[in-house]
Amino acid sequence: MVRRFERLNGRKIGRMNDRLAETTEGLNGIKSVIRHPRFEIENPKSEIKKTISPNFPTFDLLKINQHLEIAAMLLTFYQNLLATTWLEFVAVILGVLSVWFARKENIWVYPTGIVNVLIYVYLCFAAGLYADMGINSFYFVMSVYGWYKWTHRDVLDHQLPISSLSKSGWAMNLGATVVFYFIIRFILIHYTDSKVPDFDSFTTAIFIVGMWLMAIKKIENWLFWIAGDALVIPLFAYKGLAFTVFQYLVFLVLAIMGFIEWKRRQQKPLIV
Repeated sequence: MVRRFERLNGRKIGRMNDRLAETTEGLNGIKSVIRHPRFEIENPKSEIKKTISPNFPTFDLLKINQHLEIAAMLLTFYQNLLATTWLEFVAVILGVLSVWFARKENIWVYPTGIVNVLIYVYLCFAAGLYADMGINSFYFVMSVYGWYKWTHRDVLDHQLPISSLSKSGWAMNLGATVVFYFIIRFILIHYTDSKVPDFDSFTTAIFIVGMWLMAIKKIENWLFWIAGDALVIPLFAYKGLAFTVFQYLVFLVLAIMGFIEWKRRQQKPLIV
């Protein structure tokens, strides 16, 4: 069904590719004009003037350049939407809902999150992305554990409260981030064709520790999510993945809101 959906959108995506290529060609053409010896930039922020005649109208080619880049990014965003299958779209919606429920300290963070990661396990397996499939499988295990921790009551019938990390807790979790980084980096370098193994390993290690801290309701989990989201957004933007950039911008905003919300809910700073 997924491949059938992709075939139905094949022609539309092809037309978007042609338009994007035309926009890129136009952008490169303007850049070549800017670099032409007959043109000079008196100031990086000033208008570009043609030096042949003082009466020749000025061109704000820098602004045209910026507008074309924005147009190209919007076209890419639309192209990504067309290329997104219904299953991926459901996974994205569930991912956003999961972060929203986490912000509210609502147990539905885990049912939505579990379905989300299971969909990504299937998609990664179908695409042959076995390293990503493994990471999402780990997220699934952590989600089940977090669901248990959030619903399990102690001998006094108290649910797990929001608490903060101690200095030793910070040291242990930062150390765990480093350990995960080297393990994932080794796997990516030797068993995958990842082009950015260092960056992928670092951000994935951050997300893994953030997942663990959320499972045990440590408020610092949001700091790890914020750091990870902020790091991957420029990478996705560089790769032209506009839809993914938008998705992680939403995650970043929700993570910031989540940290503020948990800080408000934390009645007493329990140091564990």
